[in-house]
Amino acid sequence: MYFENKEELENLIQKVRDILSPLVKFEGLKV
Repeated sequence: MYFENKEELENLIQKVRDILSPLVKFEGLKV
């Protein structure tokens, strides 16, 4: 995937982290 806008990519990464963070904490790991 290619993103013209770096902010767009960073926003997507942040969304993924927000989604994965609780799951990772549930598994007892740190992000």
